[in-house]
Amino acid sequence: MSAAYSDAEVKEILRRALERGAEDEGQLSHAELAAAAAEVGVAPERFEAAAAEVRAQREDAKLLEEGRAIAITKRKRRVRDFWQHVGTYAVVNAFLFGVDMLSGGGTWWYWPAMGWGLAVALQALGLLGAGEPDEAELRRLAKKRRKRLAKKNRVHGARQERKRRKERVADAEQRFEAAVERGVAALLDVAARGIETALVDREGASRGTSAETGFGRYVAQEKGQ
Repeated sequence: MSAAYSDAEVKEILRRALERGAEDEGQLSHAELAAAAAEVGVAPERFEAAAAEVRAQREDAKLLEEGRAIAITKRKRRVRDFWQHVGTYAVVNAFLFGVDMLSGGGTWWYWPAMGWGLAVALQALGLLGAGEPDEAELRRLAKKRRKRLAKKNRVHGARQERKRRKERVADAEQRFEAAVERGVAALLDVAARGIETALVDREGASRGTSAETGFGRYVAQEKGQ
């Protein structure tokens, strides 16, 4: 007779199984968790649905975390750009003020200071008025960054593949050239040996013919006597 468990007991059993798995191996695999759920009577379809929900929540939490990191980085960059703008504004307008005072042709330095100061003020208002992005904006930032990284990885992968293809082609060409050189060298060696053998045979035949002719003449002379 199989034992029946209440919802609280099922949660406790799964919690202990997870803790034990974390202690033993650091984490449980999907198959191990499915087997543990089946042991306590959880239907496979219910387990898969719950696992899909957990994965979706984990992915959403990861998106939000990435989005927050991106938002913080963007805000720091905006603050840095603002203070750089303020520094440039102060230095340039101080220089214009000095030129105006030394030239003595009338006071005019405040006109560029006022116009440029308005731009600095608008940038400051935009920086101060920018509130914290909501979760939808954080998800959008994270997805945009992931898409940009995926495109960058695809481009990098394509470049690496072209580079590997060129290297394979160059290696094949080198192998082919080396094989051709070895083949030509072998043919030249065979031809040289053939020529050398032919010359030796011709020289030997020539010597043999001369000796045979001289002996024949000697025999003929002896017979004539």
